[in-house]
Amino acid sequence: MDCIKGNLYISEQEYSAPYTLHEGKESSDIMIYSKVKEIREHQQCIFDGFWNTSSSAERKITEIQSDISLGISEIIDSPSRTKELFINLIKCAKSEVLLMLPTVNSFMREYRIGVIQLIKELSTMSEERAIDIRILTPVNNAIKKILEEMKTKMGLHEEESTFPSEHYYNSHLRIRHLESQSDFKVTMVTILVVDRKTSLVIEKIDDSRRFHRGSIIVYSFNEQTNSGFLRFNM
Repeated sequence: MDCIKGNLYISEQEYSAPYTLHEGKESSDIMIYSKVKEIREHQQCIFDGFWNTSSSAERKITEIQSDISLGISEIIDSPSRTKELFINLIKCAKSEVLLMLPTVNSFMREYRIGVIQLIKELSTMSEERAIDIRILTPVNNAIKKILEEMKTKMGLHEEESTFPSEHYYNSHLRIRHLESQSDFKVTMVTILVVDRKTSLVIEKIDDSRRFHRGSIIVYSFNEQTNSGFLRFNM
């Protein structure tokens, strides 16, 4: 596990931790020590949290020896971190961004935090730097207005497409309509896949919220997991 400073020791009866100086030198003269049950149980909970979010030594050794990444998955419970991660993943894209927005409200949420604006800018960069972007989204009058403004401001011209209900603005940006059937339950899962390696999956519990509060969010850096998302007709 990265970014861990200091150390601690816990047994069934005792807890102790050496004091670590800012310079990283351990001092043998200062030691925190306790036999108090509540303190020991509290520190045990901290250790268990580290243990449950860490990788096994065997896994890490395999990654180093084989020069590969076996991937990570993380559940995120912070709207501000979700926004930051969403934006940063798209900014770091090298070749491709795939985005599925299941509802009109999900499109508007990403539009409010700047995702849609960022995507259209990436698709209109110079040919050698432009990112291929495909978006699945339901469309209503508000979204149609945003798409029309996008075409006007960015100087885009909608081209003909062989796929029904597809906006094909240039060789790098395509948007298809995701039709919702009233007799089926609409999925609340937003899926972002970047370069077919990294994904961000947001399951919205309450789709009426303006931002990503009340969501189950999974961040994954696992090519096998992300390849499953590519089965959507994009």
